[in-house]
Amino acid sequence: MKSLAKAVGWVIFYFLFQFAVLLAVLFVYVRSSDFSSAELASQMGTEFISDNQLGIYLLINLLFIAVVRLIFRIRKRPFDDISGKTSPDISRVIKYSVGVFSFSAFFYLCTYSMQLEGVAAIERSRNYYSQYFNGLGWIVQVVMLLAVTPFAEELLNRGLVISELGDKFSNTVKIIISGIIFGFSHGAAGGLPMILGGTVIGALFAYIYIKTDSLITAAAVHSAANLPDFIYPLFNEYIIPYKTVIIICLLTVFLFSVLSEYVEYRKNIK
Repeated sequence: MKSLAKAVGWVIFYFLFQFAVLLAVLFVYVRSSDFSSAELASQMGTEFISDNQLGIYLLINLLFIAVVRLIFRIRKRPFDDISGKTSPDISRVIKYSVGVFSFSAFFYLCTYSMQLEGVAAIERSRNYYSQYFNGLGWIVQVVMLLAVTPFAEELLNRGLVISELGDKFSNTVKIIISGIIFGFSHGAAGGLPMILGGTVIGALFAYIYIKTDSLITAAAVHSAANLPDFIYPLFNEYIIPYKTVIIICLLTVFLFSVLSEYVEYRKNIK
């Protein structure tokens, strides 16, 4: 139970760290602005956070990665204890990316109405940055959703959580625990359906991390899973009319990927 407590402790640390950075950014903004009342300061602070959502969460995840590296250096613990000791295999990255993307895209379409609020929030922040420099919002979104956030979330939910669980738990239990933690951490976006979907996709990431012994591989596949956040808002008018057909195709690809992995597993144990 001690190892489980340590694993959960990292998750709690991440969310407290996230909250602390948000408060710090908000404090700096309010202190550097001349508001006539506390009510106006609160209103403008809320708008500031909403407008800068992409940039703030990019900052949070960059700082979190840096802090974890610093903690490991101070404790003189090799970072490859969590990053893995195996270089990414491009063929496996592609194979797993196709399978996980198909599930992510399938789940996104099935819960499309629940995704709209999140899509609107990202679009607002993206447009806010783009008013300063054409295309800046897209650059920030790509860096945040396809590079920094996937690595930071895999560092936390796979690297730190699974490494802390250690040898006291089987790989299957580690995959389940990691998936559940990931699911609940994404539950605020849409309640139970998002928790269940997040748990499944988190378990897939955990399986890939353990199977490949590579955090980079898991992060690359995580990036592929985030692609629907770009594809659906851009091509919504072309996708929605064929929603049912696309869902069936995506589910077929995912199930084929799972079957392919199972066949490979059976060959390896013979």
